[in-house]
Amino acid sequence: MQEIVENGHEIVEYRDVVVEAPRLPQRVLGRLARMQARADGTAEAAQAAINTHNQRLSIYREAFEDACADAGIQIPQGNHDAQIDWVTGDVRFIPK
Repeated sequence: MQEIVENGHEIVEYRDVVVEAPRLPQRVLGRLARMQARADGTAEAAQAAINTHNQRLSIYREAFEDACADAGIQIPQGNHDAQIDWVTGDVRFIPK
């Protein structure tokens, strides 16, 4: 005799006879499958948004660095935030 735990219940097998544990009803399985598909879709959409954000941020950083180089503005080494005065074009680098 072999004891198996499935769905939180013990199943006892007797040669050819199996005592089965309770199962989720089909109507519940369908609802759960739809909910899981929506959750998976949401995760994929969120990951796509993160990827797009990272790509655009990288493009912006490259454009900012090129603009600074063209204007003769030196970007300090290390981790800094850049504050741009959108009226005058002044750039301030603030250490993080």
